[in-house]
Amino acid sequence: MTQERAVAVEQLDGRAAAQAEDSFRLIYAEAIAEPPYNGTEHEVNATFRRFRSQTRKPAFSAALARTEDGEPAGTAGPR
Repeated sequence: MTQERAVAVEQLDGRAAAQAEDSFRLIYAEAIAEPPYNGTEHEVNATFRRFRSQTRKPAFSAALARTEDGEPAGTAGPR
């Protein structure tokens, strides 16, 4: 039987997203690691090469979901 766990979703502006870059990177890397993508560390690095510059844009917004114990569980954005 699977135990349900609470997840909190936080809306982040650019500054907060930049501070949480490691969490965004972790979720992205896990999402593309398996088939059909079979993503590599190089591909993750290439994707995040512009992350900081994007977070400095005034309209940047993203969401980060975390488990009860603070582990990143998902992302949405940027928009």
